[in-house]
This record gives sequence, structure tokens and C-alpha cells, in this order.
Amino acid sequence: MSANSPILTAHLFPVLERKLVELLRSLGPADWSRPTLARQWTVKDVAAHLLDGSIKRLAMQRDGYFGLSAPGSGSYASFIAFINRNNAEWVQAAKRISPPLLVEMIENTSKQMCQLFADLDPNATAIRAVTWAGENDSAN
Repeated sequence: MSANSPILTAHLFPVLERKLVELLRSLGPADWSRPTLARQWTVKDVAAHLLDGSIKRLAMQRDGYFGLSAPGSGSYASFIAFINRNNAEWVQAAKRISPPLLVEMIENTSKQMCQLFADLDPNATAIRAVTWAGENDSAN
């Protein structure tokens, strides 16, 4: 493998996602409200945040639907504020979702995400560059 060869990981996602669902199913009622390192979020909030990431990925990358537009040419601080506001809004709305339903939704979207990753050409240009790593264009 050369220094420029991609490290293919799509085959690892089904294992990782199964382990996540297994872990979430093992939680007792009190575990869902435990605090996390993300100080303002509970375990349930973090799980909801993971679901949001999958939903957004499927909507944008699979379905071509970009529901919310990031601020145009604003500052880095305004972009971070946009991300934080959207995350907080989702987590607040997800408080309506029971833990069993949340796990079902995570399992369902995880399967779809794994299929999306398996179907992607790893050498094709990603819909978004990994700008935090200094890239203007990134491969899938």
C-alpha cells in the first residue's frame, strides 16, 4: 500500500453499528439519563445526536436533500454557532422520543448508512471536503 492509497473501512461500519445497537439495548432506564463528557447532554442526548448524523447523511448524500443551508461566507464563529444551534435543536426535539424507539430508529438508519457507505466509490469526490483537515476536496 502506498502513502496515497485509501484505507477502506466501509466493511467495518456494520460491525460497529451492531455493537452500538447492542450497547444501547443493554441500557437500563436510569442509564439513559446519565451524564456524559458532553456536559449538557445525557446518554440519550448523545444517542439522539448520533441518529441526527445518520439522518442528515442519508438525506444529503443518498437523497440529495440539503434541508438546512449553512451560513454562506460568514465567519468561522458563525459557522460553529450554526452547528451548535442545529445540534441543540435536534437534541431538544428528540426528548420526545422514547429510548426503545430511539434505538429502533438508530438501527434502521444505521443499516441504510452501511449500505450507502458500501455503495460509494471510495475514490469519488465527497459531497463535502474535510476542511478541518486542510482539504479543499476530499475523497469518499
